[in-house]
Amino acid sequence: MAMKFTGNDDLSKALASAGEAVLAIAVLVALGVWGGNWLDEKFHTQPLCAVLLALLGMAAGLARMVVKALQAEKESAKEEKSGNKDQTI
Repeated sequence: MAMKFTGNDDLSKALASAGEAVLAIAVLVALGVWGGNWLDEKFHTQPLCAVLLALLGMAAGLARMVVKALQAEKESAKEEKSGNKDQTI
């Protein structure tokens, strides 16, 4: 049974935003591990740099997600406010 979406792309926007956030965190963590392993080889500090940079990547990804969520909330409130003005006129 196929689902039909008629004119409402809020769900697709939400799914795209969530997918983007997960992908960004995954990429940042992977880059942190890769860079950390490289630094660990150079300085002979085996798991330290990889773990620290992976955690830093995760924190950066989560911070990016929070900023995006706040922007989306502001945008939604602005659209809702402008939509209410149009209806009352």
